[in-house]
Amino acid sequence: MPAGKMQGPEDYFAVLALLTVISAFVAMGIGPRRYGGRLFFSTVLIGPLSVAVALILKGIEDYRPTPPPLPEPKPPRLLAAGRRRMVCPRCGAETDIPDVDTSFDCWRCDEHRVVKPKSAAK
Repeated sequence: MPAGKMQGPEDYFAVLALLTVISAFVAMGIGPRRYGGRLFFSTVLIGPLSVAVALILKGIEDYRPTPPPLPEPKPPRLLAAGRRRMVCPRCGAETDIPDVDTSFDCWRCDEHRVVKPKSAAK
């Protein structure tokens, strides 16, 4: 038989395997980067059809809107002279109390806390 002719099922399988591997690399190259490995292995399962899937995913990725930028964080609240800020350990609310006070009541959860005066707290 001539060298260029297919001779049996093994030859068809070899051509099909080569076509699948080439399609896998094409799908991996076309598709979005984050789907690269999955597209390669899906091509092994579904064959050259995954090249079309890669094109569809690429189109979806190209038209995905970019998220809006995050807002700037709010600056911390200013503290009045002669006062200090206490954070309630129960609920996390901030309360400004005079420097000389030795206790405070949380405005959010009514927790009563005893604290050291500012001069002793340092």
